[in-house]
Amino acid sequence: MRMIEAKPDHIDLIVFRPEEERLIEGIPSAIAGMKYMIEEGVCATAIDDGRVIAVFGFSEITPGVYEIWIIPSMFIFNHKIAYLKAARKNVQMLKDTLPWARLQSTSIDDDLHDSWMRFLGFTKGPQVCYDNVIDTYRNWYIEKVEAI
Repeated sequence: MRMIEAKPDHIDLIVFRPEEERLIEGIPSAIAGMKYMIEEGVCATAIDDGRVIAVFGFSEITPGVYEIWIIPSMFIFNHKIAYLKAARKNVQMLKDTLPWARLQSTSIDDDLHDSWMRFLGFTKGPQVCYDNVIDTYRNWYIEKVEAI
């Protein structure tokens, strides 16, 4: 697996997992939103043997608050250890280099995503429900605590 600069058309190359398929079916503008995140954020695409494993990145949504996101393909499970190590390294890089107060993300609310988010150092926040989407989602966050 290697990382390359993400491009909006990488979204068209993803073989989506059922969870993302349901999100796309429930929110018709989801693909356009994914491409917009790539255009406006700092992003990378994980590829292996010509297949997109995942596209991920971050964007500052308000001063000091960064949204971290991933758009996984069905092939991510073949690379889960390498991907998680790379993701944890990137989260640490953000924490070390950006003027942040809060890092946040949203994921499907299930045991698999819960374990991934905890591995990355996030704290579980409230549930989120989207109209027309079957799955329940969960907000996650890391807040910076200043030494006194």
